Amino acid sequence: MDEFEEKKRKLLDFMKEFTREDTAVAFSGGADSSLVLKAACDAAAENGTEVYAYTVHTMLHPTEEIDITGRIAADLGAVRKILN
Repeated sequence: MDEFEEKKRKLLDFMKEFTREDTAVAFSGGADSSLVLKAACDAAAENGTEVYAYTVHTMLHPTEEIDITGRIAADLGAVRKILN
């Protein structure tokens, strides 16, 4: 198994373990947090648990970013929460 496949397997194994209970993910909508949210949602679906995608919203964040993160979270199967 190459290095990429090994890291991917470790991430997915970790998520399966971590999402045995409802799970919260800090979600900015960027590539990194989107990958973590996707992995968490896939694992939670197997475990029958919920994933909550928490996004911080301040006056510095454009409103459209909040709309985008909401759509992404919904598409992945997460429950979206906004922290103002």
